Amino acid sequence: SDEPALVTFMDSSIRRHIRQKIEDQIINGAGGASAPTGILSTSGVQAQAFDTDVITTIARALEKAANVDADVQAIVVNPSVAWSLRLLKDAEGRYLSGGPFAAGLVQTLWGVPIVESKRLTNKQALVGDFRTVNLLEREALSVLMFNQHKDYAQLNKVYVRAEWRGMQPIYDPRQLVLAAITAA
Repeated sequence: SDEPALVTFMDSSIRRHIRQKIEDQIINGAGGASAPTGILSTSGVQAQAFDTDVITTIARALEKAANVDADVQAIVVNPSVAWSLRLLKDAEGRYLSGGPFAAGLVQTLWGVPIVESKRLTNKQALVGDFRTVNLLEREALSVLMFNQHKDYAQLNKVYVRAEWRGMQPIYDPRQLVLAAITAA
């Protein structure tokens, strides 16, 4: 009698976890026979060393992207970095990003939207033209549940299988810059 609720819960949970895994592979994929080569493992992605502080370093990364005519869409950072940026204050104690009561504002740095991803460490920022990265779906995500596996029906168990197939070409890695936003 609980099956419909369980199916809905399992389906949404599995889909969320698979989307997180896909995001991880897009950024950190090591490449190889069955895994894509992620942005951080792709040769040609520019690197920006730490320079004075996080804001200066990201500005230098934006400059590198501009030097190859990249139309930068976003600055991707770990959520802890995004919160550190939100909490920055001027010499008089005022929040630089509008503060806790600023409603509806998209956080930006140098006019570029900040996007959060847990797939980057809190020591990195990824800047660039993300139209150069494509995710092509070869087979849509499917989540199948059944109890016809060995003796699962008899044991009241359910077999769950989730599949998704895709590929990730990176057309011009020079338009992406990985910045080291800490000195260490």
